Amino acid sequence: MLTITPDEYRDSAARKKVIKKVASILEEDSIIIAPILHGYAYVSNGKSEFVMSRIKELKGMAPEISLVRLVANVEQIEALCGALTSEQIRLLKKFWPGPLLAERATSPHLRYSFGSRKLPDTLFFTQASNSLLVGVCREIGPVAFSPIMTFDDGNNNREILTDLENLPTSIEESVSLAIEGEGEWSHAQSTFISLPGVDVLLTKIGEITAEMIREVVPRAQVNAAN
Repeated sequence: MLTITPDEYRDSAARKKVIKKVASILEEDSIIIAPILHGYAYVSNGKSEFVMSRIKELKGMAPEISLVRLVANVEQIEALCGALTSEQIRLLKKFWPGPLLAERATSPHLRYSFGSRKLPDTLFFTQASNSLLVGVCREIGPVAFSPIMTFDDGNNNREILTDLENLPTSIEESVSLAIEGEGEWSHAQSTFISLPGVDVLLTKIGEITAEMIREVVPRAQVNAAN
């Protein structure tokens, strides 16, 4: 398994070369490991049903579960889900990158012309927090991800992997490349919103509260659990 360190993509010129390399690997239906806001995740081409199914197999996930997409910007959401309102865009831009996951219905005319079968009826999105992954998303479009979970020996709780040195050997055999993060991880609980039509619906409250949402979208509806 190849590893890319932050020093290899800190410089703008070097980052462009690494982005091309990572994008090429993802377009070959390979799985990589990359940093997200809370730790490390499996990452794949967001257009390949085949490679996304491999991630689900690695994690023991049900086949019908849709992986969250990382995007570079709101325009990449609109390409799959149609135009957003100015309020919805302001909301996303205010809290991205950050612990906000947004659900949006996909455009009907795309649902049967995507990948090997069809695009799901709805998708969850968040903005990539790592500069390298932002560039990769701009290169190939949204990428799919799912956090790599480990067990905390102290309390037997599942946590997101935050140190690649603790990556099990069995996982290394399933991935082509690992991108190291800076080692600064967020502990904020994610907030989930749905964006049906022109509305904003808060469905799960986390670090971003209903009051914070309504500062941007006063008409936002709340149907959430703490």
